[in-house]
Amino acid sequence: MSPYPPLIRAILSNDASTLRTLLSTNDPNQTAGKYSWTPLHFAAYHHTPTLIPLLLSHDAAVSVKESKDGFTPLHKAAERGYVDIITILLDAGADIETPSYAGSTPLLIAVKFGCVKAIEALLSRGADVKCVDRTGRGVLHVAAEKGNLDIVKFLSKKGAAVDEGNEKGRTPLYLAVRNGWVDVVEYLVTLEGVDVNKVGDDGWTALHAASFYGKKGGEMVKVLLENGAEVGVKISSTGYTPLHKASEAGNLEAAKLLVEKGASVNARSLRRHTPLYAAVRFGDSKERERMLEMVKMLVGKKADVGIKDRFGMGVGSIAKQKGLTEVMKVLDVEEEFGL
Repeated sequence: MSPYPPLIRAILSNDASTLRTLLSTNDPNQTAGKYSWTPLHFAAYHHTPTLIPLLLSHDAAVSVKESKDGFTPLHKAAERGYVDIITILLDAGADIETPSYAGSTPLLIAVKFGCVKAIEALLSRGADVKCVDRTGRGVLHVAAEKGNLDIVKFLSKKGAAVDEGNEKGRTPLYLAVRNGWVDVVEYLVTLEGVDVNKVGDDGWTALHAASFYGKKGGEMVKVLLENGAEVGVKISSTGYTPLHKASEAGNLEAAKLLVEKGASVNARSLRRHTPLYAAVRFGDSKERERMLEMVKMLVGKKADVGIKDRFGMGVGSIAKQKGLTEVMKVLDVEEEFGL
């Protein structure tokens, strides 16, 4: 048996006759389900456009929020991409900018779910393309994070903010890099106003993210370098350069590209860590072959194996502590450490 009351069942069955009868004696704004949806939420989400005018004629509340996310019926229509429902609701006076509990407008929801037609419909009716949620995410942040290139292109041409940071200072470019969307990054770096070297609140640039996360190996780093990314920027809290982060992550292709572009193999962090130190100290010991190749590359590029951190610990000592015999051979420091 259905857990829903008769009025909701009539909507789910798209039964206009039964709904009309029930509305004569039932509250058009009654709530049902775990998250207190109204009949209009159900009608919008389940795409029953012929029933919505009937509900509205019986004073169904057009902008009421459900209890889970604070979505209105317009949010639900935007989520599903139902342009006809969006049009009906807006014509009935639905507020196009009503935010959810997280601060998302229907436009942000349409972008999140990749509903191009819904995005177009909302913008044509005056939705604010520069809206942001409570975390400072705008429409391009959401589209870039999702990797939806077509939507990124469309929104950028409609006046969306291309280089604004969210509450953590992360731009659409950073989020596209962080999530490995090379095609989105290739497009964003061509836009006027996009600063490829913009620093987030955590001190990271897009190049730091590409070097460390490396979902596309060196491909992402290559795109950024070709578009003016600077190799020497240091994270304010650690002093790590992109090469430090690539070395730490074992992202060999990225590290090679950075060195070729002039990154210093002996750059020191705030604690006097070099990229070689980062590779051995913080590299994944379970990925020994990858770490070994990184060490070979850095040493081959004249990394100084004798530099010690601010506590007097050298890379050879760390390799010894971690039992990295093959790394020790490459470092050639057996005598110095009495091995």
